[in-house]
Amino acid sequence: MQKIKILTFLTLTLLWRITTRADFQMYDNPSFQTTAQKIKIYKEGLLVGDNNSNTWSGFFNGLYSSSDLYLNMQKKVLEGSRITDLETDADNIYATTYMNLNGKIGLFKISKDFQKVENIGFRTSLNVVLPFKDKVYYGGNNYGAYVVNKNGTGNKQLLGTGVYGPQIDQIKKNSNNVFILSRGNLYIADYNSDFLTLIYPIYRPSNIEPTDSEIFATSYNKFVIFDLKGNLKYEKSFSNPLGIMKKYLNYIFLVENTYTEQKIWVSNDYGKNFYESKLKYGNFTRVSQIEATGTDTLTIFINLQNYGVVKGKFNFDFDEKPFLGFPFITNNKSDLLDKITSYFDHRFPLLGNHTESSEFATTTLNFNGQELKQPYLYYSSHDGIDFGLPLNSKILSVEKGVATYFYQTSGLGHAIMVSHPNGYISVYGHLSAEGLVTKSSINVDKGEVIGKVGMSGNTNGPHLHFTLYKGARELQNKVDPFGWRGNFIDPWTTYNFTNSSKIVSGTKSTYLWEHQNPIYNLQVNLNDINIFADENIGLTLENVKDPNTYHLKSFRNSPIYDLNNYKYLPNTSYNFETTDLENNKTLIYGNIKFTNFSSFEDEKRFSVFKNDGTSIYKLETFFYPDSLSLGVKTTLDGQFMVLENNYKKISSTSKFVTQK
Repeated sequence: MQKIKILTFLTLTLLWRITTRADFQMYDNPSFQTTAQKIKIYKEGLLVGDNNSNTWSGFFNGLYSSSDLYLNMQKKVLEGSRITDLETDADNIYATTYMNLNGKIGLFKISKDFQKVENIGFRTSLNVVLPFKDKVYYGGNNYGAYVVNKNGTGNKQLLGTGVYGPQIDQIKKNSNNVFILSRGNLYIADYNSDFLTLIYPIYRPSNIEPTDSEIFATSYNKFVIFDLKGNLKYEKSFSNPLGIMKKYLNYIFLVENTYTEQKIWVSNDYGKNFYESKLKYGNFTRVSQIEATGTDTLTIFINLQNYGVVKGKFNFDFDEKPFLGFPFITNNKSDLLDKITSYFDHRFPLLGNHTESSEFATTTLNFNGQELKQPYLYYSSHDGIDFGLPLNSKILSVEKGVATYFYQTSGLGHAIMVSHPNGYISVYGHLSAEGLVTKSSINVDKGEVIGKVGMSGNTNGPHLHFTLYKGARELQNKVDPFGWRGNFIDPWTTYNFTNSSKIVSGTKSTYLWEHQNPIYNLQVNLNDINIFADENIGLTLENVKDPNTYHLKSFRNSPIYDLNNYKYLPNTSYNFETTDLENNKTLIYGNIKFTNFSSFEDEKRFSVFKNDGTSIYKLETFFYPDSLSLGVKTTLDGQFMVLENNYKKISSTSKFVTQK
C-alpha cells in the first residue's frame, strides 16, 4: 500500500505514556501580542477581548477571533471598546466593556457570524458576564449584579440598589444554578425567582469553579472544596497566596504568587493531589488566565498581562513508572489488548465481597470509561483482567518477586501470587495443576514461567485471571493495570465501603504495562485530506466542508465479536472519538482503510464491524485492489474492527458475545 501522508491542521500528537514527566511546552513569544483581558475557546475557534487602558484612542481594543486555534487573529467588532469579559452559548457571543468609547459600553450580544451586535442590559462599565438558559447574568465594579433575558427584556438588579452595589468578581454556573461571587461573599441565584441565597463557606473564596455536587475554590493560600451548602469537604494549603484557578475536565490549574515569580500547580484528580510545573513566570508578566481544550494532550493558552497570549501543549505524566512485563508469551504487540475477555470493573471490582447496586449489576465499566452490558466482555464486579489464552499456555511473572501458591475451590483455583519489591502484588488464577513454579514459596525473575493456563476453580473456559494490588492484598487496594482514561472521575476511587471494620475507598489505577498502547490525539481542520496513519490502518476525511477545528482521538481497544461465526483479525480494533473545541461530542465523517490484506479475494472473506456502545453491526465495505485495503465510510464515533467470516453464513441476526 502506498504510504499515507500524515497531515494535520494544528498538531498531531502521538501520546505515549512515557516514563519521564512531560509538562507545559509553550512557545517562547506570544503569537498575538496584546493586552488581552479575556480569552475564550468556543466551538468555532478562539476569541480574544483586548483591553488596553494606555491607548485611549482604542486603537488596539475590540473583539478579535480566529476560526481555529492559531493566534492569527482578526478584529471583528466593538473596535475601540475595552473588552472585560467574554462568554458564549450555542448561538451568540456575550461581551462586557469598560468605559464609554463611541457609545459602546455595557453588555453586548453578538451573533456568531459577527454581523449583528446588540447592546442589552444596563449600559455602564461592566466586568463579568454569563449566559445561562434564557437569561444573561452580568455585573460590574460599582453597580452590583444584574440579570436580563437574552432578548434584551426584563432587566433586573439582583445585588445592590440602583447605582450602589458591590463589586462582582465572578459569575459561574453548574447545570442547575448560577453562582455570584462578590468580595468573598458567594450567592446562589434562583433561576425562576431571581432570589439570591448567601452561602457561608468556612473560608471567603476568591475564585470558584462549581459542579453539580460541590464547589472548588481558592481563599488566600488555600485550595478548598465545599458542598453547595458551604460545608468544607477538603482543603490544601500553599506557601503563598493563590492567584487564578482554572478547572477543566478532571484537571485543576492553580497559580501561586511568590515575591519573585508565579508557580503553576496542576492536579489531574480534581484537586486531590497537586504537582508543581516547571513552567514559571516572573511577576512582570503575570498570569491572568489559563484556557484549555483537548483530552489527553491539551492545547493550552496562557494570558499574560503586559505581554500577550501564549500558546502551547500540556501533557503531564502523573502516573507511576510502568514496570509490568507481559504475563504470557505474545505473538504480536497487539496481544495485550486483543486477548482481553473480561475487564476490571471500575464501578465495583468487588467479586462478591459486597453486594453491588442493582443499578449496575448487569454492567461493567472498563478503563475507557465505557459502560458495557451483557454479553459484551461482561463480568460485573470483576476485580481483574481476563486474558483468553489456549489451554496450557505458559504464564509469566510480570516482575521479579516472591511467588506464593494458594488454592480456591470456588474462586481462582490453582493460583500464584507474586509480591514485588515496589509494593505491588500480582495474582494469576485458574492455572493448571501441572507446571506450577511452586506449591509453597520461591523467588522468581521477571518473565519467568510460573504456571500454565488451566480451568481450575470457577471458570467455564481456559483463560488467565490477572489481578493487581497496590500494597497489601486487600479489597480496596485492587487496581487496573490499564489505568483509567474515562472523561469523568474513576468511580472506584470515590466509592466508599466497609472493609475490616474500616471505611475505605478504592485505589487510583494507572497504566503500568511497559508495553505502550499509543493514543493518537489530533486537532484537525476538516479541509485536510489525509490525517492519520498507523500500522495497518489509515484515515481520510470525506466530503466535509465545515471549516471548524475538531479534536480526533484514536486508540486501540479489545475486540468484541461472535466467535461462532467470525474470526477477529488481530490488531484491527480501534476506537475513534471526536469532539468540538468545547469538548462536546460531535460527528465527523471519514474513510477508514484497513491495510495489509493479501489478495482481492479478501473482500469476500472480511467485514468491518462497528460497536456504537449499544449494538454491534456490519458496515458496508469497499475493497481497494491497488492498495489491498478494506475501507468503510462512516461517522468516527465508536469502536471498529475487522472480522473474518469463519466459512459459515454471515447472519444478520447473529448474537454477539465475548470470546470464550
